[in-house]
Amino acid sequence: MGLPVVSPEMAVPAVADYREQVTWQSLDDMLIVRRVSGAHSAHFSRPALEGGWADFMVVFQVTAGSVRITDAENDVVIGPEMLCIRDFGNDWRYSSGEETTSRILIFPKQALSEVSYERLIPFVAVESSSPEARLLLAQLDALGETADTLTCKAATRARNATLHLIRGILDAELSSEERSSHMRSRAERYIDRNLRDPSLDPNTIAKGLGVSLRTLHRTFAESDESVMAYVRRQRLDHARIEMSTQDSSVTIAYLAARWQFADAAHFSRAFRQRFGLTPTQYRKMGRKTRPHARDLDAI
Repeated sequence: MGLPVVSPEMAVPAVADYREQVTWQSLDDMLIVRRVSGAHSAHFSRPALEGGWADFMVVFQVTAGSVRITDAENDVVIGPEMLCIRDFGNDWRYSSGEETTSRILIFPKQALSEVSYERLIPFVAVESSSPEARLLLAQLDALGETADTLTCKAATRARNATLHLIRGILDAELSSEERSSHMRSRAERYIDRNLRDPSLDPNTIAKGLGVSLRTLHRTFAESDESVMAYVRRQRLDHARIEMSTQDSSVTIAYLAARWQFADAAHFSRAFRQRFGLTPTQYRKMGRKTRPHARDLDAI
């Protein structure tokens, strides 16, 4: 694992008996660190972050003692009953006023994008007794016993499983409104990429997103629009754009088939319901007299 080379600013007491013991294991592009240290502090300042730390995230578990983490928005003491996940990518400090035993998992921030498109929370501290935290800690315990003996393929699979568990903790911290908003955005992106696919239906969309059919329907129901109503609206909008930019040799029947309507009559009815004009009426108006799209939406 290529860890950053610029060290954070460290401060330790000026005492002869200060001690620190660090052991580590690698797992694909992750690093598992076990650390026993006396009172100390560290500052991840802008030079250190620009030196490479900003590309990483950390899972921080304290098994004895405590660590205080502070930044512009947070001031939290992490003890054995807590688990912390944070993005290195902003100016922050941590300090310990006593001997502390901790386990630290460091991994590239971009790795989380492999398992989810949800918004990344830069800092979260959760109780280690929560179901999501217990699953992750059990995984780290198992890795501590097996990481050195895993094959490359098994290490990659263990690494991916660990990322999913971390993502589970972060996602659990999003409010239901935020989760719904992000799920809706993901669904819309998927639909927009596959508008001309004749097999595009709720089952296909849910499978493509890796969510249940119930979750997909609930996400759209919150905006009083069904999944397929959104699909139809987008198909009609794209068909209208084509009618505005192509000549009259492109038939209504062709557009109906291209945008997955059963036939020209079905397409015409849906178009009129959406825009207040039939495709033929819209086309006859000509570009100069044709209403702007936002005016059609208001009809």
